[in-house]
Amino acid sequence: MSDFRKNVIKLFSGAVIAQLAPWAISPILARIYTPEEFGLLTIFLSILNIGNTIITAKYEIAIYLPRQTEQARYVVKLNILVSIVITTTALIIFLLFGSQIKELLQAQELDVFFYLAPVVVLLLGLYKIFYSWLNRLKQYTTLAASKVVRSATLSVSQLGLGFTAFKAHGLIIGQMIGELVAAGFIVIASIGTIKLRREAGDRQGIAQTAKEYIGFPKYSLPGDFVNSVSNQAPVFIFGGVFGTAIVGQYGMTYRVLTAPLTLLARAILDVFKQQASEDYANTGSCRKIFVVTLKRLAMFSFPIFLIIGIFSEPLFTLIFGEQWRQAGEFAQIMAILFFVRFVASPLSYVLYIAQKQKVDLIWQLTLAVVLISSIYIGVAFDDFYLSLWLFTLSYSAMYLIYLYLSYKYSERKE
Repeated sequence: MSDFRKNVIKLFSGAVIAQLAPWAISPILARIYTPEEFGLLTIFLSILNIGNTIITAKYEIAIYLPRQTEQARYVVKLNILVSIVITTTALIIFLLFGSQIKELLQAQELDVFFYLAPVVVLLLGLYKIFYSWLNRLKQYTTLAASKVVRSATLSVSQLGLGFTAFKAHGLIIGQMIGELVAAGFIVIASIGTIKLRREAGDRQGIAQTAKEYIGFPKYSLPGDFVNSVSNQAPVFIFGGVFGTAIVGQYGMTYRVLTAPLTLLARAILDVFKQQASEDYANTGSCRKIFVVTLKRLAMFSFPIFLIIGIFSEPLFTLIFGEQWRQAGEFAQIMAILFFVRFVASPLSYVLYIAQKQKVDLIWQLTLAVVLISSIYIGVAFDDFYLSLWLFTLSYSAMYLIYLYLSYKYSERKE
């Protein structure tokens, strides 16, 4: 068995175990919490997702690139410094302009949790930094364990809080507890593998590292930020126009369909980006591993999404209850998008490896314009389903273009 396959299996095993708890309790949570309460969680997660995109200024990608471990250590320290600066800035902005931002994001009902979002984003940033570091070291067993710890803690917390006086925000509090424990676990696991104390030459080394990899915050960050806003735009727009309950149904669709498949895609990505980065650095091409990964992703996921597209409405009703029938309808509509994105997203990492951040930025900006425009066409007709259909079809088309670009740049042109 190849090292690539062994590593995928190792990470996928952790991903499967990590997903057992959320899937096991999802039907219970669906009966404890209302669509409105899931809607609040979805809005909170959307804020976290946008914050998680910018928290390290995309410098965490550079952790994989240096050939020397010492330089990679500087990249880790740079990431930590950038994360602290961004978190502090976000906290100040939230405190000064919180009311205006909550109104813009339709997040008025989040109350105090809105102001805690930057702190949770810092935890996400620390997890991402040390996850990348351990991935560089090929510590796949530890990475898999971190996913299990996060998933179990989050699931138990959300379930338990559903039977307390904190039920109205139990999903959000449980999410915060899970992120805190996961960040703590992976930081502690990394302590023995990296020296983080201040040493002579750190300032110069970090400054040189920031300059060397400036392309990531300069080009990748704007593109990924725009992409994140594009992805979360439906949550904020739907919440403002059609109500929190619709957002809750939309959020349940994403929770059920993306969670297990996203974990698998990330497990493949974790190994793919390490192997592809190595191949590209040594030979100038990662097309072979690109094609192999593409075939595996497509062959694995197509039957799953075909079933979703046909049977999701009755399945959602049976498993989660009558109040979630609408989420099943959304899943039927969005099945094609989930399929195309599942295949294209991991492979798009090639654009980072080939340092084609400008190409990525142009695609992201185009995506934002196309998606937001498609959503607002439905809003103009006061038709939620029209918005959802246009969003799904336009997003799918853009991801097919993304897949083509990734393939094109998987081989360096001299």
